[in-house]
Amino acid sequence: MVAEYGQKNSRKFALGVSSTFSYYRLPEILKKFMEEFPNIQVEVTTGWSSAILKKLEDEKYTLALSVEAMIGKRIVFS
Repeated sequence: MVAEYGQKNSRKFALGVSSTFSYYRLPEILKKFMEEFPNIQVEVTTGWSSAILKKLEDEKYTLALSVEAMIGKRIVFS
């Protein structure tokens, strides 16, 4: 998915991450990502899960990561 994104779109994507996730999990994931895809620039924004989800729904982010469940929300991937 990421490789396809990098070929079809700009070499940059916006990542919304919940504060908890960014503190505990993001550094390891981002390090591996940057090693595998060094030409793709990642713009990371952290915040409350509810705010991150809202911005994802509003297409402000390419991808969002959170440790909290979003009960009652429906996100469709295409």
